[in-house]
Amino acid sequence: MRARAAYNKQRQGDSQRYTHFVLLAVAQTLTQNALRAGCACAGRYEYRVEMKIILTVIFMLTTVSCFADSCGESPLISTANADGKKVGIFAKSRDFEESLKWDINNGEPPLSISKAVEIVQVWSKNYYSKFDTVLVHSFNMQEFTCWGRTGHWLYVFQLIPVIDGNRLFNSSYMAAVTMSGKVLEPQTISE
Repeated sequence: MRARAAYNKQRQGDSQRYTHFVLLAVAQTLTQNALRAGCACAGRYEYRVEMKIILTVIFMLTTVSCFADSCGESPLISTANADGKKVGIFAKSRDFEESLKWDINNGEPPLSISKAVEIVQVWSKNYYSKFDTVLVHSFNMQEFTCWGRTGHWLYVFQLIPVIDGNRLFNSSYMAAVTMSGKVLEPQTISE
């Protein structure tokens, strides 16, 4: 029964994740059908041009709305903590306003790995203050692509808290650092 409930939750998550794309496809289909009907019935060039302009504007507004709404709704990375609650790191376009663009094929990143590690370690001392220390277990670089924005990269860190000399291995200890040095904290994912 648990497997069935988990499967249903996954299906609900998938349907919510793809809703914007379905709406976009419906808007495009309706626009195309309206253009065909308008052009076939009008018989006048002016009407067809006006109809095309109006429907193009409607299609573009629908497209912009769909993508803008979905931007940042899905986590960059997610996992479950020891209590079974899901946590993840979310990023929005505003998180990259001060971040420099970078092309992975052209030189070193604007924020060095050592500086990003230093930033996340300082942050983790406050955020995970109940632990003696927090170590960096691993990291990866990830490009943030949202609504046509490219070239904005971040470091995603997996952390290991240490208490009384014992390392606590759990994937829910994480953080991300943008190229401007902004830390993105893990957040609980509501079901």
